[in-house]
Amino acid sequence: MKIKLAIAILAIGVVTGCGDSGRKKPRSLNFAKISFIQMPPEGIKIPAPRSLTINRKGDLMVLDDVGRVLTFSPNGVLKQRWWMPDHAIGRPEGIVELQDGRIAVSDTHYYRVVIFKPDGKVDKIFGKRGTADGEFGNPVAIAQDSDGLLYVGEYGDNDRVQVFTPEGKFVRSIGKPGTAPGELQRPSAVLPLGDNLFVADAVNNRIQVFSKKGPFIRSISTEPPMYLPYDIKLGPDGFIYAIEYGNNRLDKISSKGKLVGIFKLKDDSFRTPWGLAVDSSGRVFVADTGNRRIVVLTPK
Repeated sequence: MKIKLAIAILAIGVVTGCGDSGRKKPRSLNFAKISFIQMPPEGIKIPAPRSLTINRKGDLMVLDDVGRVLTFSPNGVLKQRWWMPDHAIGRPEGIVELQDGRIAVSDTHYYRVVIFKPDGKVDKIFGKRGTADGEFGNPVAIAQDSDGLLYVGEYGDNDRVQVFTPEGKFVRSIGKPGTAPGELQRPSAVLPLGDNLFVADAVNNRIQVFSKKGPFIRSISTEPPMYLPYDIKLGPDGFIYAIEYGNNRLDKISSKGKLVGIFKLKDDSFRTPWGLAVDSSGRVFVADTGNRRIVVLTPK
């Protein structure tokens, strides 16, 4: 089935954050156009996208809330789809293409990581429910660093980030449950960047920075404040992009932690956006979960 990128293009009108702390407000982000990728139906249902990633070909890979893994071309044509091996009791929330071309998914409600071959066949599964090293509560985030290590964020029984080899061997644990600096509540996204690991600490409404070796470095809080930041991705411009499930807002943040820009759809607003991806041209893809679509923001 070919699902074409919607041709509707909207004039950009951006709403800045509300509230006044006496600080200079971040500027409004401007995009050349806004367009949409419609989710392919499953029976009579239109599933909602949750997690997004860009693969090495520049295609957009999507996890949805019925348990499908979808691949769209850069212009929004559906190229490939497959199902998670199990999806009756819950859907996965994190996806990344590995350096060797395999696809890793944090299979949230089955307490494990599933690694697929590029054709969608299962290659490896590791993890089980528990709080010990190598076990999971609800894994929701996954990323790989330049050394090949996997970082998996989990919540529920033991909020933390675990580090593994590409074959699933436990290396170390980062963070622990709580609200203090260096503690986590629903680490919904992980972003290895240089020697550091940026973590979207969703329920604590902040981004936290750790050394990839484990020690806590600093917290990033913004003004206007973040509310449930669910995903963070690095753009080709060197800035971190964050999507807020609670504020229905896209943020642009420097690696030093400064909020430099924000974006909200003016009229047809985001509804509980869950994930995002940024491609090599700077296009931002937002999993607009509540509206059951993917929003494509093309830079000027």
